[in-house]
Amino acid sequence: TLINHTNTAQTLLYTVTPISGAAGSCVGSTFTVIVTVNPRPIVANETLLATCSGVPFTLSPATGGINNNSIATGTTYSWVAPTVTGSLTGGLLGTAQASISGTLTNVTNSAQTATYTVIPSSGTCIGTPFTVTVPVNPKPVIQNQVATICSGGTFTTTITDASPTTIVPLNTTYTWTVAANANVTGQSDQTAQSSITQTLTNLTTAVETLVYTVTPTSGDVGNCLGDTFTITVTINPTPVAILPNTMNGCSNGTNFYVPFNLALNNNTITNGVANLTVSYYENLPDAQTATNAVALPYTNTSYPQIVYVRVENDLTDCFTTTTLELNVTQGPTANVPNPLEVCDPDSNGFSTFNLLDSINQITGGAVGLQVDFYETQTDALNGFAITRIPLTVPYANIDQNTQTVYVRVSYALTGCSNFVTLQLI
Repeated sequence: TLINHTNTAQTLLYTVTPISGAAGSCVGSTFTVIVTVNPRPIVANETLLATCSGVPFTLSPATGGINNNSIATGTTYSWVAPTVTGSLTGGLLGTAQASISGTLTNVTNSAQTATYTVIPSSGTCIGTPFTVTVPVNPKPVIQNQVATICSGGTFTTTITDASPTTIVPLNTTYTWTVAANANVTGQSDQTAQSSITQTLTNLTTAVETLVYTVTPTSGDVGNCLGDTFTITVTINPTPVAILPNTMNGCSNGTNFYVPFNLALNNNTITNGVANLTVSYYENLPDAQTATNAVALPYTNTSYPQIVYVRVENDLTDCFTTTTLELNVTQGPTANVPNPLEVCDPDSNGFSTFNLLDSINQITGGAVGLQVDFYETQTDALNGFAITRIPLTVPYANIDQNTQTVYVRVSYALTGCSNFVTLQLI
């Protein structure tokens, strides 16, 4: 039995002397026997450096090295499908190949291995089987994403592993670019981030979008690049809230806490825009979280008082806030005027009076006041224009000889009033 310890064919020359056997032990002429001993491949077990999922690997064993391989020129390799962990795919058999190669796909989020049992052959000489172990690191596999926020809000895309459809290895990082959109601020390209998040502001009153193109890279194992995916972010505008004028309430002089119908401001605040809901709060945090809205009508708790207004879009839930000032005032000072007296030539108790003559005495010359005259106290309290005595012509009394006219004195700005009477004689 001959063993070739090299990786090339070796020959042995035997010189043989034949001797007859039973008849005389005669010695014949010598002859030679040449024996060629081909090498048998000797390859040690091999563990490759880790590869990324979907990246081809190749092993071409060589003679020598730390494993002291012995491999003849032209050696080929054959193997069956490998033994795998973690449902690795792509492990195919090979027959009479010049090298051991393949492309393996890791459908998990952790490192897996494929172990090939390989038979080397050199001509008709078959070597001892050896193993090739291929570690395969995962690469991220992530589908396109969408996000919707309100202007000024922050979107955060958190992607969790759901192998095999979504693969997120531990400590995956993200690098992205953002398509240009001049109507949005806050966006920027970033590298090697642990999460995908930015605060965006829509500069318009229309819906705007941004498209992020993201490249994921596995973290703890392999730094394997995944295929790019997109995140389409919709940035809804916040509603426009018009700052309303101060709302005035009128005190009777002793009670400065009066009911306000705050809803009268709704149309002003929204400027008549549809699909907006207006609600009122006693402090800003409540307005921002839409908690503890006040009931209407609302009675002030101080004077003046700031009420916080939340304007929310019914379709997008985006909101903004503004303020409304409540003010409580008394009516103006109203002086009791001297009676208006006129002559009665026919002595029938009726004549005409110029009510305008009493106004300066009633107001004391103050400006910003509205003075109205009524025939009954109820009409004066109600302040209805239809029952107001017109001042464009002299007034003819309706009660004979003496009549009381009821005077309503109001601030033109707030409508708060005081009342006096005027005697006609």
